[in-house]
Amino acid sequence: MEPVVYPELEGFASNRGGILVVGHGTRLVDGQRQFLSLVDQMQQQVPNVAIQSAFLELASPTIEQAVEQLQAQGITQILVVPILLFSAAHAQEDIPDAVRDACDRFNVEVIGQVEPLDCSPHAIDLSLLRYQQAIACSNSSGCLFAGHCTQAQTCCRPIADLAEIDFNVARVMVGRGTSDASARQRMRDFVEILGRFHRPSWSAVGFFAGDKNGVEDTILCAATESSSKTIVIHPHLLFEGHLTNELRRIVTEMQSKFPSKRWLIAMPLGIDQSLAEVWLEMADEYLASTTNNHSA
Repeated sequence: MEPVVYPELEGFASNRGGILVVGHGTRLVDGQRQFLSLVDQMQQQVPNVAIQSAFLELASPTIEQAVEQLQAQGITQILVVPILLFSAAHAQEDIPDAVRDACDRFNVEVIGQVEPLDCSPHAIDLSLLRYQQAIACSNSSGCLFAGHCTQAQTCCRPIADLAEIDFNVARVMVGRGTSDASARQRMRDFVEILGRFHRPSWSAVGFFAGDKNGVEDTILCAATESSSKTIVIHPHLLFEGHLTNELRRIVTEMQSKFPSKRWLIAMPLGIDQSLAEVWLEMADEYLASTTNNHSA
């Protein structure tokens, strides 16, 4: 396989440009490791580009610490890559404000910020893969919770064709949630797009926060309203964290209440090397569009 080339990133690096990759942050060590692994994979793809990881909250390095490290490497301008699913307060306010304050302190220019994944084809493809893996994992290895599987890379193999998946399945898509109604609607739009590829017999969306359709109530509805014997809990989350732990707690309780149902939890999106290439491609495209706008 030919190595992926990112010409705009290479040119940016030659002009003392660097990439600041910002994650939400979690106290859970596994979630921190997954994010840092993603950034490491990005760095391996573009070894000539200065890339620094940072957490918005709950973990280190902070954004200020990361900007200081980039400045110490001779970086004078940075492109921010927020590892987020949808655009809400973190993407619109929290990250830009923190980055601007840090860059002002260390005399580094912010040239822009890449958009979150949103409903991009990359996000759709990876979400469908996680859904396939949850089904395949249960069929091949007997894992009750695909998200708990310690052999995910070997036993959670995707089914070759979506048509092979049993349609008599209830699927609960789970989102982090936000007070931003437009971001919650984008989550619902995302689920609608997934349904064009595989529409289970029963489907609903639940949020951990900010919406009347809470996670626990939505999962309960799947158990009581759906005639499906299999219920797939499909978290639209990037990494492991307290929300994935809370989700497993809820599903464990539901399993004890509804033992006749088969309960499966898909893995978060972030455990996948392709995400590194996705965000590098998005960064490269952003730089290309910026260059074209300036030259127009």
